[in-house]
Amino acid sequence: MKLKKILIRSAVGLTLSTVLAPFTTIFANEEISTSKSINSRSETTQVDIQDEMVSNGYLVRDESNQTITLTEKYKQAVLSQVDRNKYAVQFTDNAVIITPKYQSRSSGGVNKIVHTWKGFDIYLSSSSVNAITTGAGITSLLNTMLPEPIITKGVAAALTASSLLLSHNNKGNGVIVAVAKIPTVPFGYTVHWVTSQ
Repeated sequence: MKLKKILIRSAVGLTLSTVLAPFTTIFANEEISTSKSINSRSETTQVDIQDEMVSNGYLVRDESNQTITLTEKYKQAVLSQVDRNKYAVQFTDNAVIITPKYQSRSSGGVNKIVHTWKGFDIYLSSSSVNAITTGAGITSLLNTMLPEPIITKGVAAALTASSLLLSHNNKGNGVIVAVAKIPTVPFGYTVHWVTSQ
C-alpha cells in the first residue's frame, strides 16, 4: 500500500515538473525580470512569501545589504509552535533550526529554513523526507518554521509535488531544497534545486 502511494505521488510530481519545467527553469546567476507592474493584479492573485512576512512583521528586508533577518515576533511564533520538551530550537540572523532532542540513528539531518535574498532554503531531515514521500502531513513541521498558514500550505503542496526528487536525493541525511523567487512563474516561487545534506 505504501509503495502504491509513493508511486502515485511520484507520478503526479513528475507530471507537474514536466508540465511546468519550461516555466520554472532558472540558472544560478540569471537575472530575472518581469514586465508586469507590481501593483497590477491578475485573476490569480500571487502571494509573495517574503513580502507577506515582511508586511506582517516576521522578517526585515535590508535593501542596501540585500539581507533578510528574523524579527523577535518570528522567533516567538516559532517557539510557541514547538514542543520544547522534544525539540531544540536555534536561531541565527536569517534561519530557524529545529532538531529533535532525542534522534534515532536512522534519522539524519536537521529541519531548518534559511531566508535568503532570492528566496529560501528548506533543510529537511531524513524522517521528514520519508513523511512527505509516504503521504504523511508535512504541514505541521512547516507551521513551526513558517508562521503564516497560507504560505505553509503552498510550500507543503510544492514539497509534496516534488516528493520524487526529495526521495531520490535523500541519502539518509535529509535534503536541502532551494526555493527561488521568480515572479513570472505561476505561483511566484519554484523549487530551484534539491540536494542531499
